[in-house]
Amino acid sequence: MPDIAQRVRDDMMRTLDDLRLGYVDLLLMHWPGPFENRDAAFAREARKTIWETFGELHAKGAARAIGVSNFTTGHLTQLMEDVPDVRPAVNQVEVHPYCRDPELEAFCREQGIVVSAYAPFASGAFDLLRDPVIVAAAERHGVGTGQVILRWHVQSGRTVLPKSSNLERMRQNLDIFGFALTDDEMRAIDALGAGEARRTCPNPADVL
Repeated sequence: MPDIAQRVRDDMMRTLDDLRLGYVDLLLMHWPGPFENRDAAFAREARKTIWETFGELHAKGAARAIGVSNFTTGHLTQLMEDVPDVRPAVNQVEVHPYCRDPELEAFCREQGIVVSAYAPFASGAFDLLRDPVIVAAAERHGVGTGQVILRWHVQSGRTVLPKSSNLERMRQNLDIFGFALTDDEMRAIDALGAGEARRTCPNPADVL
């Protein structure tokens, strides 16, 4: 798929020019493919071509690390079979107390892939920050509910990507290392996502 490979190279060079940088710290394949595609063989071959091109860019120093986003265990397994010499450093996926995939996280840990959580507060949906379990933990530790959620992410072994335009909230988001959640608190928060995942983004499992 030379056209796809060349487009990736061109887009990367254009991005570096726009940023006025010689490299990026992390380059991600944002989705495993378009939702409208129903050709599984094409989707797999496209991911392989893109990932091989990412490997070239990494080898040339245009990206210090390369990873994927919204990849399921199946997508990752295929990718590592198709390009065994280039391992993803990161899998960036939606994770919050109401949206968990323990099997995917366990697989990533076994493969040495860092799980990075986006939408850690469920993008403000589902009234997550007012959940009684999280509110109770916040009151016990004298911190905000957002801090409890971020601490839960960190103690679970994930990197986490909170988003805020509020300066005080940004300070709070950084101030999560002065307390630790107990094992009971961790289990209670884990249990909030034990049922069907409540997502704010499309389900990656729907991508072939």
